[in-house]
Amino acid sequence: MTVSARQGRSLSAAVRAVLLFLLAAIVLIFCKPVSAFSQSLEEIRAKALNNELRCVVCAGQSIAESNAELAQDMRAQVDRLILAGQSDGEIRTWFVERYGDAVLMNPPLNALTIGLWFGPFAIFTLGLAITLLVLRRGQARLTLRRGNGEASERDDRGGGI
Repeated sequence: MTVSARQGRSLSAAVRAVLLFLLAAIVLIFCKPVSAFSQSLEEIRAKALNNELRCVVCAGQSIAESNAELAQDMRAQVDRLILAGQSDGEIRTWFVERYGDAVLMNPPLNALTIGLWFGPFAIFTLGLAITLLVLRRGQARLTLRRGNGEASERDDRGGGI
């Protein structure tokens, strides 16, 4: 057997290995969404609502992410309300009536939640203004010191009065 024949066989084996790898990757990619289609509409709605509702015990976590006992109770209540035939809006309203707008991960903009929406921006702006004020005062003091320093140097050299 010649060298070129051996290289041809090893090349075809390498091509086969690459093709098998690509085929396995394609199968894995396309099999993943199948599990999403096997979920019922109620399960999909429950997951979406669980991600929209904030755990009132945990800081900044949805009830889907939280392991708190209250979050578990809230998830069970979402399931019960879905099975009772309530719409997503009715379920959100049910939770808002009991826990207030803070139970929503994206609370509506109204007089009570304006601080939630614009508070971080206001704090950033206030911090920036204070920083600029301190920097300007420091610059003014530095300029004043330089001015006083030049005048005293002139006096020392006899250039003054």
